[in-house]
Amino acid sequence: MIAIMIIYPAMIALDLRRRRVNKRDLGCCCMGRSSVDAKKLRVETLELNMGKRVIGSLLTANHIYPGPPPSLLLKNDDDKKKKWYTLSGFLQYYYIPFLTIPLTKLMVIVMCTSMLLISCLGLYQSSLGLELSDVLPEGTAPAAFLRAREKYFSFYPMSAILKGNKINFPEQQEQIEQYRLDIAKSNYVIKVNGRPSEEYWMSLMRTWLSSLQKHLDNAIKKGDVNAITGELKVDSKITDETKIARLLVCSYGDNYNCTGRISTIKLVNDAGLINADGFYNYLTAWYNLDNMMYYV
Repeated sequence: MIAIMIIYPAMIALDLRRRRVNKRDLGCCCMGRSSVDAKKLRVETLELNMGKRVIGSLLTANHIYPGPPPSLLLKNDDDKKKKWYTLSGFLQYYYIPFLTIPLTKLMVIVMCTSMLLISCLGLYQSSLGLELSDVLPEGTAPAAFLRAREKYFSFYPMSAILKGNKINFPEQQEQIEQYRLDIAKSNYVIKVNGRPSEEYWMSLMRTWLSSLQKHLDNAIKKGDVNAITGELKVDSKITDETKIARLLVCSYGDNYNCTGRISTIKLVNDAGLINADGFYNYLTAWYNLDNMMYYV
């Protein structure tokens, strides 16, 4: 709204100022007529009009009465003062002079810059995702249900964060899972099949890797992927999931080698543990390829 009320009129005023000096912004490096050429053109046009007027007055002098000169017309128009409470009077006497004050221009620049910086800061600090109550319209049954649940049967999210330099996520997966099971023993924790109801990042990554492993196993059975060298069969329709799974199996740490790993290395073993050698490779791939589930 501030841009419409201040910046847009300023742009129009700047355009009118350029028009008065006969400048047109038709394109890059395209200048309008020079002031000398413009004055010459106006003089020639005035002389031509005066000549036509003299000839016309000689032919019909008895029937045409000369009108007031243009200067008098403009003077009479200027003498009519506009009322201050009208829109044109407000613009002429208050609004436009207010915009021409240097302090006003400085305030506009500072305000616009401040709003831009605040918007960027708010965008940086905003959290991803929406609560269900944020998208439900008011006055509906689901919205009333959520309000009643919050009032009488409210529950609160809890996060148990693992921190420390001694934590080794690839090698301590079993301990982390046992830690979650111990939390689920509390009577105040909502459980599903004896486990905490909410999934966490490692379980979501494990689910994603398991789905990729199924695609790779099916491709090996069909012969689309060589079980020893990991080479792809030419002219075969291989899914993107199979290609991603093949790349993940072949990568571990800073190394990449497919020979002898395709059929022996599993992204997730039968016990539900992620392969420790390529754990952080898989984590990087999951962050970049399955970004939506990463932020869940």
